Amino acid sequence: MSTRDRVERKHATKQFLKDSLSIARFYGFDPLSHALAEQKTLLRKARRKPQIRSLKLPKYIRPTQIDPTRFHALKCYIENGFHDAGEQMFVYHGSHDIPFARPSHGHYIAIDAVATSKSIAEAMIIQTALTMLKTLGHTDCYVEINSVGDSDSQSRFTRDCTAYYRKKISELPPIARELLKNDLYGLMCHSDEKCKELACEAPKPIGFLTEQSRAHFTEVLEYLEHLSIPYRINTTLTGPREAYSKTVFEIHEGSIDTADQASRETLLAYGGRYDELARKLGLRKNIPAIGASILLGGMPTSFKVPAPVRRSQRPQVFLIQVGFSAKLLSLHVIEDLRKQNIHIYQSLAKDKLSSQIQLAEKLSIPYTLIIGQKEANERSVIVRNMENRSQDTIPVSQLGPFLKNLIRA
Repeated sequence: MSTRDRVERKHATKQFLKDSLSIARFYGFDPLSHALAEQKTLLRKARRKPQIRSLKLPKYIRPTQIDPTRFHALKCYIENGFHDAGEQMFVYHGSHDIPFARPSHGHYIAIDAVATSKSIAEAMIIQTALTMLKTLGHTDCYVEINSVGDSDSQSRFTRDCTAYYRKKISELPPIARELLKNDLYGLMCHSDEKCKELACEAPKPIGFLTEQSRAHFTEVLEYLEHLSIPYRINTTLTGPREAYSKTVFEIHEGSIDTADQASRETLLAYGGRYDELARKLGLRKNIPAIGASILLGGMPTSFKVPAPVRRSQRPQVFLIQVGFSAKLLSLHVIEDLRKQNIHIYQSLAKDKLSSQIQLAEKLSIPYTLIIGQKEANERSVIVRNMENRSQDTIPVSQLGPFLKNLIRA
């Protein structure tokens, strides 16, 4: 590679990082380092010491059975007092932050939403990842998605699937027989042709979902359809055995029409929900969470997610939504305002109107956007002045120009 090519590549890398991290922040994901620093400041001001416990990887869990990126996010959440305070954590971080990251995937940027069980979190994570990938030139992408269900779903699936493979044990290669003993999901994803053939006929996790898991997955798919995100359900997609529960997904480059040809060569991002990982690691209760890792192929060895530049001014608009339909419309509103460079705060993972208004008042946000069932049906937004409580109802198509004039006034 010539000197000129290296310079151009370095410039393109910096620009991508700048653009993609700006997108992550717009969607509400703060730098992990900032989130941890702010948490320490809050604890110090409150003169409170949280009940913090060190989180370690149990010996019975092998490295191939867990996603280190998700473990790292959960570890930071617990060991820095977020768990004790009952707070949510929406952050991004890089592979360089993780001492046990998988080198096979190279460098990546991870986005994680911890302490939220809402299906809207999947939509936020996937939409953010796709928007970030567009800055790298990946404009033709689709999502492969599946649900492995909660612990009850997985227990029933594991029982039936293990019985299936035991009947076929004579057809399995030696390495697959070893995987059958302690890594069923690893066996299902093995690259051996015979393993692939047997996996196609094996029981699928999606056939064992509990009513709650099925309802959650249905909502996730509704969000993707409403956002016009191309997807297909891949019933063999599972992810590391101990890491994920409920939703798992991959983002591939190419057309949904060629989805059957998906491979590691077309993989751009991967992730899923890890609601039950905390209990597997020794905590008394689960911590609902979801994350994604955006792969950065071709990044230099010295790659590091740069320290973000703090915003020169706080956003003057806070988005409030109430109800499923309102959340659907909110995702469109957020993306439209991002394209028009109008920064906002939002809390899509919250449901209660009162808690969202309290947060807006705490942050001293002068204007709020309110979307309820009526507004969602009419594709409109209530714009409220938080100081004098006056408000206007504005069509979504006119919201951007209206806010720009309002903020300038």
